[in-house]
Amino acid sequence: MKKFVSKEITFDVEFMGEKVQVRKLPMSVVREIREYAEKQNSKKNQTEEDGEQLMLFTFQKAVVGAEELTMEDLEKLPLPEMNYLFREIMRSIGVVFDEETPQTGN
Repeated sequence: MKKFVSKEITFDVEFMGEKVQVRKLPMSVVREIREYAEKQNSKKNQTEEDGEQLMLFTFQKAVVGAEELTMEDLEKLPLPEMNYLFREIMRSIGVVFDEETPQTGN
């Protein structure tokens, strides 16, 4: 098992007509994302920006090449495609959303 500790596994997700590589996240990063989400959810007055910050944080951790992504960059991308990518990442860590919501990316 020790030999697998530093191994990075990725999978492809369709995003804006191209494939992006998404990391299968280790437990430590999944914990970071969950803690970040819980912190955002525990705020008394949640804003739309809180959700956007969670999306940005998740992309930076999971998407290969998105480590330097900024909120300004995120604001220039189409929301349906970002939602699809975010859902695929969250699904890979065991978070499942309501399947009635329309999705894109295929």
